[in-house]
Amino acid sequence: MIDSLNETYNLNIRYEDFMRSYTMVMNAIINPYLFTNTTTKNASDLAAWARNAYVSGWGFASGARGEMDSELRYRCADNVGLLLGYLNYHLDEKLFSNDYDTLFYTEQGTVDTMPDVAGIGVFNGEEFGVYAGNDEVIFCSESVGHTEKTILTCGIWTSWCTFDAVEYPQDVWDAIQALQPEESEENEEIYDNESEELADEN
Repeated sequence: MIDSLNETYNLNIRYEDFMRSYTMVMNAIINPYLFTNTTTKNASDLAAWARNAYVSGWGFASGARGEMDSELRYRCADNVGLLLGYLNYHLDEKLFSNDYDTLFYTEQGTVDTMPDVAGIGVFNGEEFGVYAGNDEVIFCSESVGHTEKTILTCGIWTSWCTFDAVEYPQDVWDAIQALQPEESEENEEIYDNESEELADEN
């Protein structure tokens, strides 16, 4: 596209300059067309929120949830704030509320048991990430200083989790159900034998 513009209008736009301008514009707004369902807080839109934060180049700032930093002049979040920002953002008003100030989550299993559903959370004991699909995880990193993207299987992430305020598709609940311990056939057999012995005694 840049090559076509340069050739058509006799310009000399460099890719680096284009991306700098594009990032500034993307960072200034939260795309209203990100979301597929604005009536709920759901896994698909959480993944879209995280992808937008990464593409837009959100920085890291302690206590931030995606608001524009007046001094830095770009949007920032901290690790948990990236998630709380989605829960608190109201598209109609284009404002952040204070509906959620604590992130409640449930670890469900190790990452090798995780279903391939965008919007699932991942955890390493210290930091949260959002699985964005295609083996990619997005998170806001204090050590790096901005929103970062890694591979799910890179070894950083140890478990997957669900967030209490987020709605998940049935595939996620089926995976959770499959991880629940079941009574072994041996235990059932012992119970049946005991029942038969009690019946014989009576």
